[in-house]
Amino acid sequence: MSELAPEHELSTHDMGAKIAYDVEITNDKVFVGVPQERFGLNEFYASRDQVLGVLQQAGALATNVFQIRSHRVDINRDKITEAFLNHPEKPDWLLMLDSDMDHPPACGLRLRSWRKPIVGGLYFHRSTDRGHDPMAFDFTQYRRDDYGYDVPYWLPVRTKVYNWLKEINVPFTSGSFVVGTNPNEGPERALIPIDGLGTGCIIIHRSVFDVVKPPFWEYRIRQGSEDLDFCKRASQVGIQSYADLSVVSGHYALTAVGHPHFMNIYRNRGHARGSYSEDQIIAWLNKYGGFEDADTAMKGYDVAVLGEIWEGLDVQDGDAAKAYYLREDVGKQYLLDLAWWNSSQMFTKIRSNLVGHDNKKILEIGAGIGTVAIQMAAQECDVTAVEINPVLRDFAKKRADEVLSRGSVKSYADDVIGRIRWLEEIPETNEKFDIVIAIDTFEHLPADALLKLLKRIAYHLPKNGRVFFHNTWSKGAYPMHYDNSEIWPVLLDNAGLFELSEYWLVKVKDY
Repeated sequence: MSELAPEHELSTHDMGAKIAYDVEITNDKVFVGVPQERFGLNEFYASRDQVLGVLQQAGALATNVFQIRSHRVDINRDKITEAFLNHPEKPDWLLMLDSDMDHPPACGLRLRSWRKPIVGGLYFHRSTDRGHDPMAFDFTQYRRDDYGYDVPYWLPVRTKVYNWLKEINVPFTSGSFVVGTNPNEGPERALIPIDGLGTGCIIIHRSVFDVVKPPFWEYRIRQGSEDLDFCKRASQVGIQSYADLSVVSGHYALTAVGHPHFMNIYRNRGHARGSYSEDQIIAWLNKYGGFEDADTAMKGYDVAVLGEIWEGLDVQDGDAAKAYYLREDVGKQYLLDLAWWNSSQMFTKIRSNLVGHDNKKILEIGAGIGTVAIQMAAQECDVTAVEINPVLRDFAKKRADEVLSRGSVKSYADDVIGRIRWLEEIPETNEKFDIVIAIDTFEHLPADALLKLLKRIAYHLPKNGRVFFHNTWSKGAYPMHYDNSEIWPVLLDNAGLFELSEYWLVKVKDY
């Protein structure tokens, strides 16, 4: 049984005092090296060529891409490094791309843009036994194994990576991508200092090899993989490594897939369809929202603008309040506001409670930019989505038509997709719905109007029908919110509704 090695108790031991510094640039050229697997994947070569094309177009690609194949990956990496150091152009950067991966086209430019000595992109272990852990690690300690060797232990930075992926609301589809639209500029929070990382997609500045001595890459007995050992030795001479979480590569695996993969994807299909990346929402805002530069608008968005418009009006009654929500400028501001909110961790968590509610008849009140309506339609629900603002309604409809278009996934038709009916008001019919959804809607109404709406909702529900809701009673930056929290139980009782849990109401009686 292994035990803690007494001379290696601290995580800082043998890691060195690391210095964060920006490197000196001479020609800014990138030399690309590929340590090839024993087999070649057409998918890799397609992604490799796209990476090369982006570098070439930017004038950043050094000549003579170097590829080498043998059964020793460490020797392959050493040969690549030697070719890089001996290249006549003396390029500043070595970009290594593993051939069992799918790489985003902009990965070379993005990793280079940080101007750090060692920066690796994010990818995940291909083994299910390893939990598909991120290949980015913090060194923890040395432990003495059963044979008396002091072995370094590395901890995958699971929480940091998971929280990041939740923050950017990444769609549940495998493959490669970069976060953001500018290949030369990533979000600052995406770059994190790290003790060790996998070298499947990594860029290294020439100066690193002046202080880390050859052999640069080597399997050392009981010292782990050649990439973690390289990072450890770089750290010993003061060089900080970084992981760029905005560059994500896919990792190919020759493994059996089957019903667990299908069932997980199928169950979460609606949640995944409703999710979007930063690039997607900016593209939609430019295409359907009437923005000339949605990227700039998103970055410059001020949550106080909606409140300033409200406070500048003479809002004395329900008609005046309704007129506010019909305004075009308010709609455009809400496009930005909801683009942020719908991609947040909180909103993602809220709508995850709707996963599994398939084949229902849904009425959504306050559909916004259509995120939940899309989710429920993808879960085979028949959705009536009510949104009073014409700008939001038009945007949501066009977005949904694009996301839910049949045949959008390769050559397969999505015959499981339900339909969405877009309305400005709750339908004047006696039709019943299985679930009424109202997320961040009730706080926009004064008490009398809210009671009227709750009764209307109850009218459209059968006995024991459910309401999925979330309220934000506090005003904060939203002076148009009404705080009805104290009388909320009374309003529910008067409408024949009962609060089951944090997100669910149930109809318990008719009036």
